[in-house]
Amino acid sequence: MEAKKPAAKVLEPKISHMGAKTFYDNHVKANVVIKADETGMSDAYCITNTKDSTFEFQGKMCSVCLEKCYNVTVKCQTLISIAEIVNSRKVNIFCNVHVPTVQVDGSNDVNIHLTAESLDTKVVTSKSSQVNIHFPGKDKETTSESIPYQFESHIVDGKLSIKPAELI
Repeated sequence: MEAKKPAAKVLEPKISHMGAKTFYDNHVKANVVIKADETGMSDAYCITNTKDSTFEFQGKMCSVCLEKCYNVTVKCQTLISIAEIVNSRKVNIFCNVHVPTVQVDGSNDVNIHLTAESLDTKVVTSKSSQVNIHFPGKDKETTSESIPYQFESHIVDGKLSIKPAELI
């Protein structure tokens, strides 16, 4: 006889505050809009264990972090510091005005959408796959590029040379 698997524990959604940080935990099918007059330049937002949700930040704030999220969309106007995506899957992040850095760590299927105003955004990835950047091209049409996650390393003239792997 096959043992029954215990039902997955459903955690209650909660919003908590610790200083300038706001935490959104365990949200499912949420649609959260934070208006410009509700954010400040020192505010940071952490979204964890959330799925099938959308978060829109309309003002200028310090940072946003997603951790252990699935199928989440984040829309940011202006960040002073960083947008982090950690151990998450199926994430869309829209950087509308200015986001200095998007950091993706241990995540899969991440789409980063940039506008003409946010083309200076730096994207840092580690242990992640299927990370794509969508941005306006020279002809104003949206261009999509994948960030490589396989690399070739060789010693060339006594120095380490690293380039994206050419898949056959």
